[in-house]
Amino acid sequence: QKLLSHGKLVWSDVRDDESVVGFKRILDGQEILAYFNQGNQVLEIPKDGRHALFSHLTDIKESGIAIQPKGFAVLEKKESCGC
Repeated sequence: QKLLSHGKLVWSDVRDDESVVGFKRILDGQEILAYFNQGNQVLEIPKDGRHALFSHLTDIKESGIAIQPKGFAVLEKKESCGC
């Protein structure tokens, strides 16, 4: 997908004391979110109408995604994905 390497890149506020790194990429009305859990505890992320394009060390549930330590998830917004 072109959106993975092109478009506007917006980093979340990342600090040394936080266990998550995230960013959003936007192109022509499409949007992906990426979360990387660099901490030692499970990180719970709501799906909010998104589905996982790819992930590692995750448990994808109806309500959201649990990202294990050192895991990541890349989510895409879909208007009618049934997520």
